[in-house]
Amino acid sequence: MANMSYCRWENTLSDLQDCADHLHDGNLSPTEHVSRKRLLRLAADMLGEIGVTVDHDDLDQALEGAP
Repeated sequence: MANMSYCRWENTLSDLQDCADHLHDGNLSPTEHVSRKRLLRLAADMLGEIGVTVDHDDLDQALEGAP
């Protein structure tokens, strides 16, 4: 179910915190591994939208070395 606009950030925060708590978990399924990469790239893009520069080459290199 999609988040309601009045609580989008609040609902997403707890899910994102759970992901952050398990960022370095190994033995992810192939689809979870891809989803982790996509989520982190999206986070980098969101930071870019507010003026924070994230080097996408550095991000991609870090993601390639992640378990």
